[in-house]
Parts: sequence; structure tokens; C-alpha cells
Amino acid sequence: MRLLVPLLFAAAHVASGQQLTGIVRDLGSGVPIPGVVVLALDSAAGTSARVISDARGIYRIQIAPSVRLLRFLRIGFSPEERPISMVETARTLEVSMRPLSQLLASVQIRENERCPRRADHDLAFSLWEQASTALLAAIVSREATPPQSIRIIYKRIRSTSDAILDQLVQIDSASATTRPFVAVLSSEDFVRGGFARDSTGMRKYLAPYADALLEDGFIAAHCFRVRSGGPAQPNQVGLVFETPNRARNRVDVDGTIWVDTAARTLVAVEFQYVGLTFVDPRVRPGGEIWFRQMTNGLLISDRWHIRGSGANEQPGRDEFGELPRAATRVMATEYGGELVAAEWPDGSAWAERLGRVVVRAVDSVGRPVTDLELRLRGTNYAATTNDRGVAEIASVLPGPYRAVLSDSLLGRIGLRPSAPFEFTAVRDSVVERLVIVRPAVDNFRDFCANVRANDPRDALLVVRVRAPDGRPVSDVGWEVARATGADWPIVYQGRQGREDGTLDRCLHFRKGDSLRVAVHRDGQAPVIESRVLANDANVMTVTIRD
Repeated sequence: MRLLVPLLFAAAHVASGQQLTGIVRDLGSGVPIPGVVVLALDSAAGTSARVISDARGIYRIQIAPSVRLLRFLRIGFSPEERPISMVETARTLEVSMRPLSQLLASVQIRENERCPRRADHDLAFSLWEQASTALLAAIVSREATPPQSIRIIYKRIRSTSDAILDQLVQIDSASATTRPFVAVLSSEDFVRGGFARDSTGMRKYLAPYADALLEDGFIAAHCFRVRSGGPAQPNQVGLVFETPNRARNRVDVDGTIWVDTAARTLVAVEFQYVGLTFVDPRVRPGGEIWFRQMTNGLLISDRWHIRGSGANEQPGRDEFGELPRAATRVMATEYGGELVAAEWPDGSAWAERLGRVVVRAVDSVGRPVTDLELRLRGTNYAATTNDRGVAEIASVLPGPYRAVLSDSLLGRIGLRPSAPFEFTAVRDSVVERLVIVRPAVDNFRDFCANVRANDPRDALLVVRVRAPDGRPVSDVGWEVARATGADWPIVYQGRQGREDGTLDRCLHFRKGDSLRVAVHRDGQAPVIESRVLANDANVMTVTIRD
């Protein structure tokens, strides 16, 4: 015995401080298992490092000097542990995991005195062990291998019938990030303060993401039971969590963690806010977080939303003005996000099948109209018609949209179709529209009908004034000066602009003229922009402080 202890210590010392590589296999079939969480634990059971196995079941983990144990976890499999002394000098370790014959099996658990004893008590905590393993995999997936991603964030206004009245959508390309969609606090913060916070008079509702669900404080604050998915959710079983003690003036969260017992994966977390006052039950305050198992072994959160009351919600606005809304009572406001596409460092990639809109613009005799900008109102979706008159927008979130075609040369100064066309995007489908429009030169001539410009040397200028957020500004004073030798005499000036933010006239110059445009509001310094006119039609945008 005196010889054995030093030998074990020596083996641990050789392996520590180095990278360990291995593969995890199914004990029965020998098939590699992706998505296995590997934890490097020290003598106090603290986690030194954690990684996840890839599509080939391969893992690579750094072994610190303090590490004494490796733990392997995967939903649907019995956990495995290996002492670091088993690692050979080659720094490789192959592990086989035993699949569970059934996902729900009796386990030994600690009693929660505040929860009533139920017949499914032991099964509920057995399901919790499996669900918590999957939640941990979701956290390690985003920490260890964050993807380059494209994401959508949206806000929807819903009616009493749950129809979408309007929606604001932003699609963005994000760099690699370890942050989930939903900002979270620790479970201790939730237990202490509930799932709502007041900030500058506005109540903000928080979502129970995986990080909070896994902490001891969350388990201690909830009771658990098992729920069947039924015909609507075949092969799924839910772990219901409920708050046993309600506190006055405190918002808590009850919900269900859904697990697919056939695919052995986490499906979703759905939740409801409880403790709200003066909220119509049809609002259904709460939300959902969906998960997706990727082929490379990673478990990601690909969609989420949170619902709250929308009784006081005002219509949204964009650069074209207030968004139209049906004369229907607003019931709920929904904030959400969706992963559009992701690419990982190993080259694996994934993309959601969202909607697509294709618009073909032609004139009255069927000729393609180029250089028109297609915009979906209330969003940053945009495309420009090509030489065939076609504009295409991909990755369109499902829901209703109003499309506007505008002359990009004039910078969307109000020259758009009199009746923007509407459509509803659907996943994995294409919306096609043929739109008859007037050529840009005809629109420009109509807009500048107050100016006669028949000489080839003539140059017309339209000036638009915008706030930093793109909204049109009309309450301004303005001056336009033209260079004459060393002098800059003022040739045009005025007070107030049009509602669309343009100055109250088209300005007539000659090609090659050098101009200075000064725009100001009362009490503010003027904003000055310079331009040399080179084209028949010229547009200048001046951004002024709101």
C-alpha cells in the first residue's frame, strides 16, 4: 500500500497540465457518441474545464495539475467517471457509455419539504437528471465552440385572436459569441427577487435560461412533476416545475422542460409568469426557448420568445412614417429571436429554412426597371432590382409584411408606389410578385415639376433632412450657397421642410457647381454638407440632431 499511493500520484502528475484527447462510444453498438459533456474535476469536485464531444465522438480537454477525475455526461446514457490515474502517457482515453433502457428510472433524491409528495416524485427527479444533463450540454456548446451566426430579433403586436397585427424585425450578422439570446440572472437572484425587475418605471420580465435552471437555488425554489406530451407531442415527456410558495407583489415562473425520449435530446423550455395582477388571461404572459441538436454534437438554442401585455402599445414607426395597423384591439406584445444560420470552426454549418420574397419590377410596357430598392416596412430587410428588374430577399421571418419599392437614386424621398403590396411569409416557401412601376426619371420629373430643366447642363438637387435614427425632420431652417470664385453667396434659403423631410422645392443648378447646404434648428449649431453636382439628378441627405 505504501508503494501504490506514490505510483498513483506519479501517474496523475504525468498527465496533468497537458491536453487529453479521446473518443466516447456507445457500449452496445460501438458507435461514436456526439454531444457528450466532459468535465475535468479537482479533488473538491470543482470544474477545471469542460468540453463537448464532436460529431465523431472525439473530445479534447486540458488537464490542469489539480484535476483528479473526468466525468462524462450525455442525455439518455448513464454517467461515466474515470480517475485521472487511468490516463496513460499517450494522453488518450476511450470511454464507453451505457445507453439507458428507459429515460425515466428511479433515483435517490433529496426531499423538498415544501413540495407535496407525489406518486411520480422519483420519476420526476430522474427526468430532471436527464434534462439537467442536456441543459449543461447547451451551456458548454455555446462556451466551448461559439459559432459565427446570423440572427433575427423581432417584436410582434398580437390581437385578442392572437393574430400578428404588425411586427418589427431586425436581421444581423454577429461574430462568434458565448452569450445566449436571453440575458439572465443567477438562480439566487431569481429566488430572491422573482422574474421581473423595475427599471425607470418599466417592468422587465426575465427568462429562465439554462444557466439559471441548473443552479441549486432554482431546484430548492420549485416542485417537480412529470407530464405526458400526448398526441400533439409524441415521444416527448415534460418536467413541470412550479413555485410552491407565492409571495405578494412578486412575479415567479412556472413551466415545463420538454425532452424527446426517442431522440434523447432536449426540445424546449416553456414558461409562464405567475403573480401578475390586472393582466388579461388571454395574454398568456410567458414564453418558450427551443433547442436543436446539431449533427456536430452541439446543442444550441435556436429560437425564443417572451410575451407580455400589449394594451398600451403604440403603433411602430419606420423611415416611411407610422406603420399601419388594423383597427383591432391589441392584446399582447411578443419579443423574440431566431437563429438564421451558424458556422463553426470545424467547418460544419446549419441554416434555418425561412421564407423568401422575389419581386420583379417592370414598366408599363414590360421592360425591367433597375435600381429600385425593395424594403419591407418595419424591418432592415432590403434588396435592389438588378438588370432583369428582380429583387430578392431571403431569410424572411414568418409573418405579415408590407413591401415598398422606391427609387434608390432619390433616397426614398416619398417616391414609392401609391399602394405598397402586402404578403405573409411562411417557412420554407417563396412569395413572388410582379409589380408595375414608373421609371425613376419619370418620378423625378414629377417630383421636380416646379423646375424647368431642359438644358443638358442642368442639374437638379433634392435635399432631405433626417434624424440620427432615420426619421424625417421638417422643422428646420436652411440655406444653400454656391461657390463663385472665392465667395459663397446664398442662392436659396427657407424655413420648414416637407413632412417627408425634404426641402420644400427641387433646387436648380448647373453640373459642376460646388454647393454648401446648411440646416439648423432653433438653438442648435447648423449642420453643413458640401457637394459638387455631377449628375442630372442629385440627392443629398443631411443628418441633424433630434
